[in-house]
Amino acid sequence: MYKKRLIAAIVSIFTVGVVFGISVDVNGAFCFYALFALLSVVSAVIFALSFNNKSIFASKRVKAVALAVAAFSFGVFRVYICDLYSSTYDKYNGLDDYALLEITEINSSYLDTKALKSEIGVPKGTEIRFYNTNASKTAVAGDMMYAEVKYKSVYRNNLMSNGILLTASGEIKEEIKGNGLFCNIRRNVSENAEELYSGFDNAKAI
Repeated sequence: MYKKRLIAAIVSIFTVGVVFGISVDVNGAFCFYALFALLSVVSAVIFALSFNNKSIFASKRVKAVALAVAAFSFGVFRVYICDLYSSTYDKYNGLDDYALLEITEINSSYLDTKALKSEIGVPKGTEIRFYNTNASKTAVAGDMMYAEVKYKSVYRNNLMSNGILLTASGEIKEEIKGNGLFCNIRRNVSENAEELYSGFDNAKAI
């Protein structure tokens, strides 16, 4: 029980640090994030030393404070790491592309996709949220599509937490049905649902 509470506390404090890092606008100032990187390391070292009974850091309060500071500071620093990673995709902002994308998730207003090929060099495997689609109703996760898209880079929002590094809008030019057991199962379920709930839009949505 104690371990579960400890893990929950660490995750919660780390999350608060991430939110703080996102909320504070310092334009990626290295010194600001370097301070939190240093705090996270020093606090982690103090927490580790606190397990030595002869150490001056052995009190429970010191342990708790050190752990909290380490988790919070690393949460803030992680925002900087994510910003550095995502900034490498800023060069695609506003560019047009003809890309082969694999559908990973379907929503009524967008498709989450993964880049397979790109004429302008978007790395293979890049997660892209594709808006304003004209995908067929029979499309399922695992299908692929060639599309003309215009990219927009992602900066500090909930998309990054889901691994989405670019967004795009455009038009699907060609759809390719995916292969594989799970893809076929999804397609069969989708087609059966389409037939079963035809004429009952509310029931189908549920």
